[in-house]
Amino acid sequence: MSGMNSFKLFFSGLDRAGRAEFAVLCGTTPGLLNKLIYGGGRVELGLADVMVAVGCGRFVLADLPLTERAKAQHAARTKAYGGEATNG
Repeated sequence: MSGMNSFKLFFSGLDRAGRAEFAVLCGTTPGLLNKLIYGGGRVELGLADVMVAVGCGRFVLADLPLTERAKAQHAARTKAYGGEATNG
């Protein structure tokens, strides 16, 4: 799986309690995560990193709709590590 579909499939596959639990573990709300899967939101790099970590390999950073600032930060981090950065 690639692109937003991996995160969308993961999150939409959770029941209401699972979505709430995932959101709490990530430090956000189910409402924001719903916005992400339906194309109405963007996520900053810090939250995206936490989401990937809590997702335990079910999706990667590239599967999340990042803000422009987060994309630039990720590009800088990737360059600093000489290739693919962690989590994405």
